Amino acid sequence: MNITAKVVNGVTKYYNGDVEITLAQAKTAVASEPTVVAETNKRSLESKANTALTSNTTYLALASPTTAQNTAQIKSLTRQNNALIRLLLKKLDTTSGT
Repeated sequence: MNITAKVVNGVTKYYNGDVEITLAQAKTAVASEPTVVAETNKRSLESKANTALTSNTTYLALASPTTAQNTAQIKSLTRQNNALIRLLLKKLDTTSGT
């Protein structure tokens, strides 16, 4: 895919190769590029990691967590580990399971 923008007579026009496309089509095409998807997913996983620090600190401050809180924490930690593994291995095609 080769999306380009050209100014023609003061008007910006967008092309996919030699075919003129709309701005919306250009945005959709660029958003689906693997490098764009990977960067978006990377930012999402990093944001989730930041949130996880706060959640984990809150959990650790509980004097006597309930069984339900422990179960929820195990599920949360599993999602957090999946996110960290994806970041570490650069498997950023999805954020599924995080």
